[in-house]
Amino acid sequence: MLAGPIKHQFRSSFVVGNLTGEEARAYFFDYVLPSCKVPPGAAEAWERVYEVCGGNPGLLGVCAFEVTKYSSWELGARCALAALHLLVASGPTTTLTLMCPQAVTLSCEPR
Repeated sequence: MLAGPIKHQFRSSFVVGNLTGEEARAYFFDYVLPSCKVPPGAAEAWERVYEVCGGNPGLLGVCAFEVTKYSSWELGARCALAALHLLVASGPTTTLTLMCPQAVTLSCEPR
């Protein structure tokens, strides 16, 4: 028996390939960073962020989330890389979801 109504959450899922360097920079600075409270230095840290995350929108979001958590661009990049390693090592059906404040989901699914 239910104690109350079930809240419905609607979600759409889109498969987006990797972004080009220019697209990744625009996505990171125009969409991801405004939703996270990151320390100054984003422009200076961009090369390192892109070196680690490439044009992967999910990893760019993870990096921003981790930068927010640790207030460090280098730690954010390292944690994004660690999340990627964890995802790959965990197998083909693993999904990681982080909040910043929008949901950032990384999935590792066989192609």
